Amino acid sequence: RNLVFSKEYPLEMYLFGDSQVFSLGSGLSRLVGRNGMIKVDYLAIHSSGFIRGDYYDWPGKLADTFSGRHYSAAAVMLGMNDYQNFRGRDGKILKKNTPEWERVYREKCRGILDLLLEEVPRVYWLGMPRVKNKVYDESLRYIDRVQESVAGEYSPDLVVRIPILDCVPGRGKPYADSIVDSRGRSIRVMSDDGTHFTVEGVQLAMKSLFDRMAADHDFAENPVAHLPD
Repeated sequence: RNLVFSKEYPLEMYLFGDSQVFSLGSGLSRLVGRNGMIKVDYLAIHSSGFIRGDYYDWPGKLADTFSGRHYSAAAVMLGMNDYQNFRGRDGKILKKNTPEWERVYREKCRGILDLLLEEVPRVYWLGMPRVKNKVYDESLRYIDRVQESVAGEYSPDLVVRIPILDCVPGRGKPYADSIVDSRGRSIRVMSDDGTHFTVEGVQLAMKSLFDRMAADHDFAENPVAHLPD
């Protein structure tokens, strides 16, 4: 029997990742509202990623997190810091944009996804945003393609890829500091660094995730997104 989520018994979501999650978690919380039917717990670790477990051990952290708490879904945003050389298990330096680097990177992505799927029935994997710096944006497009390919190895019922750039700046559109919303208003969506979202921008960016979660789960009432006023 499917669970029916309500304000009294909300769907509990765990969102984690790099520094983008500071704003993404806050934005999703604003979208669902203080007393909504989705409850969001999130953890952001600056400069973390699928690689560099010597810097931050996400598999270890996730094992600890799920050992003490049950969640109905998880969402991950990692990759902003991954386009770099790193050491493999044998100590050999793996150079970015090489077949060996990509093979090991895929393994690291699968490792975290598999860990999550032991704990939750569905994982939402957030894609890379567009950024202002063209060289950085090009590297993120590469990371995005590799992650998209890895996601395609799993059943779409288990791993759901969420392309947040479909909302900000819009599918097929280049980077933009501001966008025009459905009501014709110009909204500043990116912060001055050209990499992170504004408060309003992140609410719009997370609409894709909100809509997919609303469609995937049984709620006593249809969740309503609280978009920027």
